Amino acid sequence: MIKLERLFTPTCLCPNETRRLTDEYKTSARAVWNFDKLKQALLETSHKKCAYCECDLSKECKYMEVEHFRDKARYPEDVVFWPNLLPSCKRCNVAKGDHDVTVEQIVNPYEVNPKDHFSFRLYRLKAKSALGKRTLDVLDLNNLERVVQVRFEIGEAIQWSLEIAIEKLNSYKISPTTRNKNRVLAHTRKLLSECQAFSSYAATSATVLQTDEKYHYLKKEMQNMKFWDQELEDLDSFSISYALDLIA
Repeated sequence: MIKLERLFTPTCLCPNETRRLTDEYKTSARAVWNFDKLKQALLETSHKKCAYCECDLSKECKYMEVEHFRDKARYPEDVVFWPNLLPSCKRCNVAKGDHDVTVEQIVNPYEVNPKDHFSFRLYRLKAKSALGKRTLDVLDLNNLERVVQVRFEIGEAIQWSLEIAIEKLNSYKISPTTRNKNRVLAHTRKLLSECQAFSSYAATSATVLQTDEKYHYLKKEMQNMKFWDQELEDLDSFSISYALDLIA
């Protein structure tokens, strides 16, 4: 889970339309939030990922679900209230169910920074606060088959890619050609791109990368060779912002 931002309110939820849809839901109980323009707007705010587990909603699920942070049964006035809606995968939406966040709050990544409430160990999220612990329990964010296994696979891919980056660096040291230099730069950019907000499981990728000594060796060597440019610096800074604290 990473921090998300709502930088706009979609035109499909102008005040008049919001009131009309809310009244329709209260009268008919119809799923008035289930339409493409609203779903696309939500996906834009989350980089097309589940706001909770960060799975890619275009690949890992048949469709995204509009999640009501305050559940629609208790809070019908909020069924199309923009700040109350999150893009979710079916697994997370079902796990949360009708949990009442007003009585027992959980992490809303649009409102608080998940880094303040979660740390990382053995591809499992660990609670740093009571809010984090409740969130892990309610959303089942350490489900072994559906979540932890995926994080493991992502982490292994990051470590394998890092090994390849160092091999390319060593090839450059043996044969310092422009071609070999560009291969190092391209691979490092690709590696860091997997740790950005738009990438699935960005928190996992960033944590694995930023806590690996081999990455810091690669970075230092590239800095010494004057390879480390502003683009890499920016990608690295964003990666650091998404990485969770690692528990030994």
